[in-house]
Parts: sequence; C-alpha cells; structure tokens
Amino acid sequence: MIAAEIDLSVGSLYALLTGVLAKLTVESGWNPWVGVLLIIVLGIAVGVLHGLITQIFSVPSFIVTLGGLAAYLGIYNLMTGGYTIAGFDAPTYSRITGGYVGRVRCSSSGSSASPSSPPCCCLTRRSATTSSRVGGNARAARRVGIRSWLVKTQCFMILGGLIGLAGALNLGWLHSATPQTGVSLLLDSITAVIIGGTSLFGGAGSIRGTVVGLLILGMISNGLVLLGVSPYWDPVARGRSS
Repeated sequence: MIAAEIDLSVGSLYALLTGVLAKLTVESGWNPWVGVLLIIVLGIAVGVLHGLITQIFSVPSFIVTLGGLAAYLGIYNLMTGGYTIAGFDAPTYSRITGGYVGRVRCSSSGSSASPSSPPCCCLTRRSATTSSRVGGNARAARRVGIRSWLVKTQCFMILGGLIGLAGALNLGWLHSATPQTGVSLLLDSITAVIIGGTSLFGGAGSIRGTVVGLLILGMISNGLVLLGVSPYWDPVARGRSS
C-alpha cells in the first residue's frame, strides 16, 4: 500500500497455501519442511504474477487481486471438496513453527528475537523508503533511476512469500487447514496498515507503524476476552464482519 498498490487476495491465498501444505503432508506423506519450501515458492510465484500483470498490462492491482480473491478460494474448494484437512502430525515441526523450542515458548518481546532484529529493521526500512518514493510519485522515481515496475513487482513477490510462510506457521499451530482460515485476514491487514499511518493513496507509511497497528488490533481482541465480553462484540469493536 505504501507503493500505491493493494492485494485483496491475501486471505484466499493464505487459505490455499495452507491447504496445499496440509494436503501434501497429511494425504501424500511429504516431509513438512519440503512442503514449506514449496508453498513459499508458490506464494512468490503468485506474487510475481500479480506484479507483472499489474505493471506490464497496466491492469489495476485492485482488479487483479480481486479476481484472485475468488479464484484461490475456489481452487482450494476444488482441491479439497470444501472440507477441512485435519490430522497433521509432525511434533518437531509443530514445536518450531508453533513458537516452541524444546519446552520453552518463544516470546515476541523476549531476547530470542533480538539477534535478527537489526537486519530485519534495516531491510524493511529500506524497502518502505523505496516503496514510498514510488507510491508518492512514480514518474519522479523513474527520473532518479528507480525502476518503479520492478519495485512494485518485488512488493507483490515478498508479500506472496510471506503469505506462504504464514500458512506454514498456521498449520504447525492449528494442525489443520480450512477454507475459512483467511476470511478475516484481508480486512485485518488493511485495518492494521491504515491504523499504522499508511496512506490509502500510497507514498506514506512505515513497517513500524503497521506493527503498531497490529498490536492495537490484538490488544482490542485480547482486552475484550479478559473483560469477559461476549465474542460477538469483537467484530463491532474492530470494525470487521467476522
């Protein structure tokens, strides 16, 4: 969104890639780590496809990914018959992807995350800066030597790979895949980005702000649970349908 593009297929692609991994591991007996690599590559490939269609054929990303929103969920239903895939059993994989190393659960605020923090921050900061230049004024960005079509395609590519990784983590956490897995992710992701200060028209925003937006949404849900409020109030408080 900082690069003035949008991907509406986030939830459907997430459900599809999670389903592909579940089907490969549960029904076909694949090693889960090999399956993870495959769905990340598939996610990247889908992202590249979105980017190239958007940039080469000048089709708005809203239209391209809106088609993907329905198509990927349809592919999942064709692949599974619309049923939940359950029975995933890989203890080591589940411990690692579910946030456990040995018997200690990793905390997002603990010291275990600190060694990788500086490189990640530098990478995301550079990506956000370049994307904001392209999203703010693509013509000016081209004049100073930034290939805007490549930057935008890379944004879609990175997003696709991260969706694949998220699907792998989801399967390790829940041990199952369902077509309803990513239903709420689209609105949640857009809400978090907007709360984090990103402009709907591109050119302004930051990764740090998006993380803050995610934390705010999480605190709203967890706060309602801790207060004993009915779960039906959660979509009211967060402003989403499900």
